Amino acid sequence: MLRTIRAKIILLSLLYGASMAWLGQKITFGYIQLQTHHVQMKISYTVTEASRTLLTRKVTDKEFSNLQLWRKKLTPEYREDQFSNILSAAAQGRSGRLRNLVRAFLVNETSYRQNLQNQIDFLDHEIKYYGSIVALILLLSLWLLLTFLQRSIFTPVRRISQIMVDFLNQKYTYRFTVPPDNEIGHLQTSFNAMAQKVLSQMEELKSLDHAKSEFLSIASHELRTPLTSIKGSLSLMNSGVTEELNDVTKNLIQIAETETDRLIRLINDLLDLTKIEARKLPLDKKWVSVQDLFMKTKESLQGLASSADVQLHVEDSNRLLTLADFDRLQQVLVNLVSNAIKYSPKGESVRIESNINMDRELVITVTDKGKGLSPEDQSVIFEKFRQATGPENPLVRGTGLGLTIAKALVAEHGGQVGVKSKPGQGSTFYFTLPDWKLGDSPVEQPDRG
Repeated sequence: MLRTIRAKIILLSLLYGASMAWLGQKITFGYIQLQTHHVQMKISYTVTEASRTLLTRKVTDKEFSNLQLWRKKLTPEYREDQFSNILSAAAQGRSGRLRNLVRAFLVNETSYRQNLQNQIDFLDHEIKYYGSIVALILLLSLWLLLTFLQRSIFTPVRRISQIMVDFLNQKYTYRFTVPPDNEIGHLQTSFNAMAQKVLSQMEELKSLDHAKSEFLSIASHELRTPLTSIKGSLSLMNSGVTEELNDVTKNLIQIAETETDRLIRLINDLLDLTKIEARKLPLDKKWVSVQDLFMKTKESLQGLASSADVQLHVEDSNRLLTLADFDRLQQVLVNLVSNAIKYSPKGESVRIESNINMDRELVITVTDKGKGLSPEDQSVIFEKFRQATGPENPLVRGTGLGLTIAKALVAEHGGQVGVKSKPGQGSTFYFTLPDWKLGDSPVEQPDRG
């Protein structure tokens, strides 16, 4: 059976070539016959006129030689014989015989030309007929070729290409089908095998990720309790409850307290991240004031800003309300603002602002005047345990989870997180919120369905 595309194309090419060869032969043979008939028609008119001339005058030797040449070109043979008799009678001077022979020859030539004209008309019609068939076959072949290529190659390749794009975009709703037994089918078979392997590995990765999340959750819970006790004990020791401590001991206890706080923050971040990834982080969404969000964030970070000699400027957003979980939204904003403070030079300022973008979304921005971020850093800072570091941008101590958690929390609210920055020109971190209103009057929101 003809299963492969190559075999089908070869068969169609052979059929097309054979039909075109046969039609070409018919047209060529008819054209040659047509040209031959046109030549004989011209010769007929020439010898007819010469025969009439022989009745009126005697021809010269040169003219007689030319007539002999025309005689040799006459077909069929009976015409050549008739004209030969006319020339013999003219050469012998037998006028009576010449007159009778010319009269009979003229009658025969008239009949011959009429029959020849009928053949010319038939051949002309036949050539046009076969020419039309050739043109029709060309158009039909072109249509069949395009249809065949569309169905056998272009459409399957486009479908496989779209499935590949879906896989790249993490859309795995792919139904495996039995591929055809041809070149495209072999390509689809290879892709099916690859897709099955990818999906199988994804299931394994999901299982491993789930196990990792459970481990982190259990480990974090188990670690947080003793760390809280350790912190409490260190605080009591530092306050002098047990005995009066010297300055060196107090300094060491202070360092231990600070590192304990950092470890507790890391554990809390890990717990939040595992809850978000497991979709077990409930959100208590209410209409909250954007201005309250800004002010509470400023109050909570005022100490950090003062110690870093950085000013916090908050835009007036009294009338703006957003539908969100206030505590989780403040967690996002605190993370962005604290990062901005850490990376800002002394004496500079950090601005917290809000506006509405072209998509009618609430946009909250945090702008600093730090050293900015390179494109490479911008592409990784929202990943787990990644921070912007470089020769001119030393590592600021942190968990490397803050921006990851901020991105996930904003996504839970239906928004997006991003950054606009250039090296040496500061950075603007922003996040969007789809649900907002002014005062007590809801602003008409665009259809997001």
